Amino acid sequence: MTFKELVNKVRNLVLEAKNVTIEDTENLFESDNVEVALKELATEVNGQRAKGITIANDLIDMI
Repeated sequence: MTFKELVNKVRNLVLEAKNVTIEDTENLFESDNVEVALKELATEVNGQRAKGITIANDLIDMI
């Protein structure tokens, strides 16, 4: 393979999140790939959002 052919292959490379591994040195994720790690983050963010809404509603009720 020539250098030009290699450059063209790399240029046309398409990465899929499920095939991209992550190095999680602090063990923050259960997954070892980007796709599932993003799902883990979304789940956590949505849970925190729901808690925030509940707190805000409780405060409004107090007023």
